[in-house]
Amino acid sequence: METASTVFQHIQPWIKPLRSEERLALIRAIATMEPAAEDKTLDAWEQEQHQQLLKEERAWYSVAPETRARYRNEFVAVLNGEVVDHDADRRALYLRVRQQFGPTSVLIVPSECTEPPTYTIHSPRIERDQ
Repeated sequence: METASTVFQHIQPWIKPLRSEERLALIRAIATMEPAAEDKTLDAWEQEQHQQLLKEERAWYSVAPETRARYRNEFVAVLNGEVVDHDADRRALYLRVRQQFGPTSVLIVPSECTEPPTYTIHSPRIERDQ
C-alpha cells in the first residue's frame, strides 16, 4: 500500500494546474467517496469470521463441565465445535493452529472459562466547559 506522500507525488501533475476552488472540490469529493468494492468485501469477510468465532464460542461453552475439566490449566483450540488442539502455552497453541489451519477462525480460550469474558472499556470524554 502506498503512503500518502507517494500518492501525492503521483497525482501532483494533475492537481497542480487546478485553481484552489477546484482543489477544494476534489478534496471534498474524495472525502465523501464510497469505500471500494474490496473494502466492502473485507468487511463481509470479517463479519463471517466473527460469526464463526461466535459459533465456536457457543459450542465450547455448551460442553459439559466434566469434558472441559480434561483440559484443566490449558488453552483449547475449538474448530467446528470440536477441540482440535490444546496446550498450557497459549502462544505455542496459536502457532500450531495457524500452521495447521491457516487464516481460518479458530477459537482459543482458557479451558476454565465457563462463559465468554466481559470487558469494560473506560474511555475519558473531554468536554468543553460552557
